[in-house]
Amino acid sequence: MLEAKRAGGNVCRVYSPRLQRELGERGDRLGLVRGALKDGAPVLHYQPRVDLASDAIAGMEAVLRLPLPDGGGCAEAREFLPLIEDRGTVDRLGEWMLREAGRQLRRWLDEGIDIGKLALRLPGLTFRDRHLARSVEELIVEAGVDPARLQLEVTEDELIRRPSQIARVAWQLRAIGVDLGIADFGHGAVPLTCLHRVPFTHVVFDGPAVMVSAPEGGGLHAIGSVARVGSAFGADVVVRGINSMMLLSAVEHSGCRLWQGDCRAPAMPAAEATVLLHARLGSAKVSVLRPTQPGS
Repeated sequence: MLEAKRAGGNVCRVYSPRLQRELGERGDRLGLVRGALKDGAPVLHYQPRVDLASDAIAGMEAVLRLPLPDGGGCAEAREFLPLIEDRGTVDRLGEWMLREAGRQLRRWLDEGIDIGKLALRLPGLTFRDRHLARSVEELIVEAGVDPARLQLEVTEDELIRRPSQIARVAWQLRAIGVDLGIADFGHGAVPLTCLHRVPFTHVVFDGPAVMVSAPEGGGLHAIGSVARVGSAFGADVVVRGINSMMLLSAVEHSGCRLWQGDCRAPAMPAAEATVLLHARLGSAKVSVLRPTQPGS
């Protein structure tokens, strides 16, 4: 029943050993994530955004990760954020993400590394804070970076649920010079009226997810359609999840300007990202700043 609900309802799921095994693995993973959340703290990793035309690094995205015990890798934000139910904890996490990202951006600039813009997808609850723009402005001043270098991203689902609230915060952010992007674009049925109300500068969507949701054989057409909608609003279009050269070649003429994915570089800790950026952008020295943890 849970599998049928997860698939969107109006479907049936038949028991099979494979399904039982998958449910068991999912439960084991959830147990690991709960334990890591109790005993550890999230960290920020960084992934390059690459210009499709020039193959140059045109920005970075700071992504939230939770290290798992015993070399189990890292959990993505979608795996553990729903487990954080306390509003105050989410607010503190959002503030820490902003401070840590600003700190790392300042460090890169001091080393002569110009990454362009740094994108950060904040937890959805953070955008319900009516003082968010003021907090962002204070943290930008603290970090000593140009607000035009920062891109905050809200998910399409959050925009659909709270269009008036998001629009108000978006205009406040744009007033202080911060870009606003819509993440997971094209996944829901966001009304055009919502898009017209929000001054977004870019959209981000998951290429493989859009392809899978399209009718058979229509994956690339679906990617092009999502890109055209974003471009029609004057927004930059970023396609994520490009994890093979074959997929990269397929989206090359889709209308997207930027891409990111594991076939170029996975999300990585700040130290590894610094080495990569020095190699790609040709800076003279390598210096790694130890990241802080939430609450420090």
